[in-house]
Amino acid sequence: MPHATLTSKGQVTIPQEVRVALGLHEGSRLDFQLQPDGTVRVVPQRRSLLDLQGRIKPATGGVTIDDMKNAAMDGAVFGE
Repeated sequence: MPHATLTSKGQVTIPQEVRVALGLHEGSRLDFQLQPDGTVRVVPQRRSLLDLQGRIKPATGGVTIDDMKNAAMDGAVFGE
C-alpha cells in the first residue's frame, strides 16, 4: 500500500503509482471529501469542454483543427 508523509508546511507528495492510477500530472487539482467514518476520499477534478471556452484566440482565417486538438489535449475530459 502506498504511503506518504506530511511535511511541516502541510504538503504531501502523492506516490507515483497513485498519480499514474489517477491520471494526475503537474497542475492537476484534487478534491478532498471527508467521509462520515473519518476517512478522506481524494478525487481528481475533471475538466469539461466548457472549461476551454475562451482559451483559443482566433487566428486570421479562423481556428484550425490542430488548434482545437491542442486545446482539447490541454485539459478537456470527454465523455464524463
